[in-house]
Amino acid sequence: MATLTESNASIRDRVNHISSRLIFMSLNIHIELNDGRFSTSCLNQIRTHSDLSLVSSSLSNTLIDELFQCIKYYCHEINELADGLRLILNSSSITIQILDDLSKGSQLCLNVLHNYHLDRIGSVQSMLSSPFREDAWYLVHELDANIFGKCRIILIRLRIYFLLMHQILTNDIKSKTPNSSVHSLINNKKRRESNLSISNNMKRGKLLDFKM
Repeated sequence: MATLTESNASIRDRVNHISSRLIFMSLNIHIELNDGRFSTSCLNQIRTHSDLSLVSSSLSNTLIDELFQCIKYYCHEINELADGLRLILNSSSITIQILDDLSKGSQLCLNVLHNYHLDRIGSVQSMLSSPFREDAWYLVHELDANIFGKCRIILIRLRIYFLLMHQILTNDIKSKTPNSSVHSLINNKKRRESNLSISNNMKRGKLLDFKM
């Protein structure tokens, strides 16, 4: 298994890339949930698009389809970054299992989107066959509103996945440099001793003059 060393620049580059990517994905989701397309203030837009789709007899809500594309992108990133971590980590069986579980979790998220499409298509077709059934119209509205809430939950879950993978990566790097904290303490001690020596020399007037 490859380890991180000063001479292995390619491994370091891959680690830095994956680390940056994980943080970037997490921040993007945070923005989407608070100020972006998945913020709660956008729910009214979802309802408006539900009305438009029903009037036009569309089997899908175009705005929700856009949200799904975004979620599919993040799920793809989960799987791709998990594969990248498997290649560079000093992985134990437990770490591999966690990464496998995260990949399976992203697939479950995609399954939620797939099931929504099936349910909505069936509801719209039922409405078209009996256009004066108010319950059929209501069911489509309810499906669209519910999936919007589920999309937010999915994004929160995916953000946790990205942060968890970043923690796994960070812990793996630390495990490969177990004495780093000891070296830091030694260097700090030497620095303090050096500063103390200089201070004492200055007090005794023995500080050397460096000439250019």
